[in-house]
Amino acid sequence: MNSELLVIELLSEKRKILQHYWKNHRRLLRIMAITAVIAAVFFFGVATFVRQYIESIVRNYTYFHRAGQLYQLSLIVGGIVLIACFIFSLTSFVKMRFLARNFPAWLEKQVAAIFAITSVKQDKDYYYLYSAKSGKSHPIVKNSCQILSTTLDGQKIMIGQTPTLLGFYQIKLFMLDEETVIAVDYGKKDQGFQQKLRVSFGTLLVLGFVGISYYALRPTSFEEAQRIARTLEGFDDVEQQETASSSEPDRVNEEQLLRQPAGFPKHQAEKENSLYIDQAADELYMTTDKGTTWRFVPIKPDWLRGGDYTLTTGEVPYGYWMDDTYEIDPNFSWFLYPSDDGVHLLTSADAGLSWQKHTISEAVGPIRYRKMSFSPDGSSGTAIFCTTDSMSSENIFVYHTTNKGKNWQKSDVTTINQPIQHASFVSQELGFIATRTTIYYTHDGGVSFSKAILHMPEEYALDGLDIFQSPDEVSELSPNVLEASFNLLKQTSEYGNDMYACLFRSEDNGKTWSFIKEVSQIDIVN
Repeated sequence: MNSELLVIELLSEKRKILQHYWKNHRRLLRIMAITAVIAAVFFFGVATFVRQYIESIVRNYTYFHRAGQLYQLSLIVGGIVLIACFIFSLTSFVKMRFLARNFPAWLEKQVAAIFAITSVKQDKDYYYLYSAKSGKSHPIVKNSCQILSTTLDGQKIMIGQTPTLLGFYQIKLFMLDEETVIAVDYGKKDQGFQQKLRVSFGTLLVLGFVGISYYALRPTSFEEAQRIARTLEGFDDVEQQETASSSEPDRVNEEQLLRQPAGFPKHQAEKENSLYIDQAADELYMTTDKGTTWRFVPIKPDWLRGGDYTLTTGEVPYGYWMDDTYEIDPNFSWFLYPSDDGVHLLTSADAGLSWQKHTISEAVGPIRYRKMSFSPDGSSGTAIFCTTDSMSSENIFVYHTTNKGKNWQKSDVTTINQPIQHASFVSQELGFIATRTTIYYTHDGGVSFSKAILHMPEEYALDGLDIFQSPDEVSELSPNVLEASFNLLKQTSEYGNDMYACLFRSEDNGKTWSFIKEVSQIDIVN
C-alpha cells in the first residue's frame, strides 16, 4: 500500500484517532490540574504557614531575612509551576483544535512517518519502532494500542502511546506486521529510562530540600549579619528617623545623639551615682551627687534597651537594666547601646557635661546579651555581646580597647550552641562565658572558647538555675589561680532539692574547677 491509499484509508478512521487524542488531552489536563493544586497548596499555603511559624519562634533578623527570601523563592517557584501548567494545558488545547481543523494535512505527515519506520521490535510490554532516517527508536506501550484498520496484505494500522518526560505520552501511528516483528529481551533496559527519570527527579527534590535547609539553618557569618543589618536599616531606621524628624525635628544631631533639652529634673536620688528616667519626656539623666545636679544623657532609654533585651527570666522590665551595660562615675561614665548601624559606647569624662560617641562594631543585627567591663583605671576594657544565630545558638562578639573606648579591636566570632547568660573577663586575654549549665573559657581574648570542666560531689547537679549569674564574677587570687561562685542543685532529701551558691577554685587558669564549699542557700522563689 502506498502513502496516498493509506491516507484515504485512515481518513475514514478520523473519529477513532481524535478520540485517542482527546483521551490523552483529558489525561494531561487532569495531571496539570492536580499539579497546580499541589503547587498552590505547597508553595503558597504551606510556605506561608511555615514562614509565620518560624517568625513566631525566632527572634533573629538574620533568620527573618532568610525566611523572607525563601518565602519569596517559594512564591516564584509556585508561580512558575502554575504558569507552566497553564501553558501546557493551553498548548494541548490549541493542538487539539488544530488537529480537528487540519486533520488531512496532519494525517499526511503521520503517514510519511509511518513509512519511515524500517523495523519493529517487541518485548513483553512495548513495541519499538526504528527509523533508519533518524536512527532513533520509539517505545509504544502495548496496552495503549488500538487497531485502526487492516491493509489488504494483512498489516495492521495501529495507534498507541509512547512515553515522554514526566509521565506524559505522545500519540503515534504505525503499521504492524506480526510476521516480521522481532522479539527482543532488552525491554527492561529501555523501560528503565522512566525509572531513572523518576529517581533523578526525586534526587533533585531531596537535594533542593537539603540545600534550602542548609541555607536556612547555617550559622550566620559576620559579613552576612552586617549586610542584613544594613538592609534592615534601610527600612526600620529610616522609618524611625522620619517619625522622629516629623515630631522632634531638631532633637538629633549629626552624631545621632539627642540634643540638650531646656530644663533638668528635680529628683532626689538614693545613691550618689544614679541614673534617672524622665518617663514623661522619655529622657535619661545622671547624677554624681545624689540628685543635687543632673546631667542629660543624650540617648533615649529605648536605645539603651535596643535589640532583644531578655535574659533567662524573660524581658528585663522597663526601668531596669542589664548589669554592666552602663556605669556612672564623676571621672568616667559610659553607656553601651546598639543601634541599626552598629554597637556604640557613649562616654563622658566630666560627670556628664560633655559626651563622646565611639563605635565598637558595625551592624551585626539585633543583639541580646551585652556587657562592658573596664580596668580599675578605665584605660583598657572589653565589650562582649551576642546575636541569635538560630533557635538556640548564638554568635559571640568580643572587642577590646586600650584607650578608654576610642578605638576597638575585634576578636573572631564564636558560635555557642546555647544562649549565654553571663560573662566575666579577668583580663583582656582571660575571660569566661556561661550558658545555663556550661562554663566556657578563653585564653586569647575571645578568639576561641573551650568548655571548662567542673568537679563536684555526687549530690550536686547543674539542673537548677543558671550556673553562673550576674553580679557574680571570676576573681584572680594569684597567677593561674581563680575563684568563682557557681549555682548548684543539691538533693537534700528524697522529696526535693535545694539550690546553693558554691565556691569553686581553678588552678589552671579556668580549664578545670574544683568544689570548695557551699556559700549560701538560694531562695528560688524570690
